[in-house]
Amino acid sequence: MKDFLPVGAFDQGFLSRSILVYSGDTQIRPLFDVETGNREKFRLIKQDFARIGKLYGQMLFDKDAAAAVTKWHMGGQNPRPEHPKLHNYCTRRTLHLLKLCMVASAAEGDDLTISLENYQTALSWLIEVENHMPDIFKSMNSGGDSKVIEECWYFCFQLFSKTKQPVPESKVYNFLQQRVPAHSVERVADIMVRAGLLSIIQVNKIGPCYKPMEKHSHE
Repeated sequence: MKDFLPVGAFDQGFLSRSILVYSGDTQIRPLFDVETGNREKFRLIKQDFARIGKLYGQMLFDKDAAAAVTKWHMGGQNPRPEHPKLHNYCTRRTLHLLKLCMVASAAEGDDLTISLENYQTALSWLIEVENHMPDIFKSMNSGGDSKVIEECWYFCFQLFSKTKQPVPESKVYNFLQQRVPAHSVERVADIMVRAGLLSIIQVNKIGPCYKPMEKHSHE
């Protein structure tokens, strides 16, 4: 997603209309030895989808479910995600919950009625997914800032090895501004200092400079 969507899309309307489900786990399954029980499960799932596909009409909340949804909606919708990229997402959480209530109801029966149990199921789904959504942004950044930081450290290391002098701040900033948005240049440099990859040294007539620190993990 990060390869074909602009960074700003994750802070704006796109994410507010989406529920992102993330798992970093890798599951290895048998290629040919499929259990008989699994075949039966697949048959039942197909049967359920065919039934759900024929449902139509208005869905209604029963009294208890309506009261519970209203209390949650008016009471702050807690617990709320706190990640900054989920700020706009939070503006549509109630709509997401209502849609999940419809899914929970359709999974249980054909009466087009949303019960308190359906609401509770839907809310548990929503909260579980939201607990893992911040991991999506960490995963997306694995090839972003971390890669730039690695390249910048190597640039400073190579230059320092040749000149035996700390690298002027201007050269580091020029290197970074070619790889990250302008507003992120200072932030990335600060991260490198805080991470112990660079140290700041004041050089007469030059000003702030950076000295690359030994990075034992670098090969």
